[in-house]
Amino acid sequence: MLYELKFFVQIRDCHTQLQNKPSADPELLSLISQIYRIKKDNLAAEIWNGIYVSSEVEANFSRGEPPLDRIDDGSAANMLSNFTAIAQLSELLIDQNQWALPDKVNSIETLYEPLHRNRSGAKALKSILLLTHSMNEATQIIETRLKKRALCFNQKPSAKAQILKNVFYKFYIGEFQPYLAQSHRHAKNWIELNNLLFLNFEQAGLNVPKAMETYQLLVLSETAEGSLWFRYQSARKKHTQAWQKILKQCRMMPTNRD
Repeated sequence: MLYELKFFVQIRDCHTQLQNKPSADPELLSLISQIYRIKKDNLAAEIWNGIYVSSEVEANFSRGEPPLDRIDDGSAANMLSNFTAIAQLSELLIDQNQWALPDKVNSIETLYEPLHRNRSGAKALKSILLLTHSMNEATQIIETRLKKRALCFNQKPSAKAQILKNVFYKFYIGEFQPYLAQSHRHAKNWIELNNLLFLNFEQAGLNVPKAMETYQLLVLSETAEGSLWFRYQSARKKHTQAWQKILKQCRMMPTNRD
């Protein structure tokens, strides 16, 4: 990919110079025009292959990675920063006549290394998958309890309600929410960046491989019903509403002072 990018810039500039040179050799100009056209037509595919066919990026779409660690050590943000720099190459497709090669292009190999080592994209998606399952289970438990006799009579906290309150603050607020926020942030950033990449390639006229179209629809899409992200958003909303219902029943909703 690096070779093709450098070659494209040089053949493009050479083509422009020859076009603006009245004394240019017509045969040479014809040959350069032909090469330039071929390289221009293939540029999107070259960048796609350099990004999505690389083993380092492929590893971040795996479903077999463990979830993100509970303690954020910054590796996910570092990996995303590197992938963002790689993804910026797709912006070169928007206006091929104007862009210059990014400063980091000569050290691009080093940008791939954290993707392979950390695989935080796959880990963030795995976290979202597990969180969706956990929230759906917890929501079902809360909703089942709500269908029974009120936990609090006349909205006065009972002994069981106090236990529920302790669980809410110690585990839900104290442990679950911070991990949920961390996983949400990393997964959302990863998903949005890939969706932007897909859009840039589509605008460049590249036919995205069918397998990646399917993956985008089932996993990365933020609007398609049934996608991993859509199901997570739905589970989070229902889970929050379930907690609100049962806490309001006992006048135990958190306030700004909590």
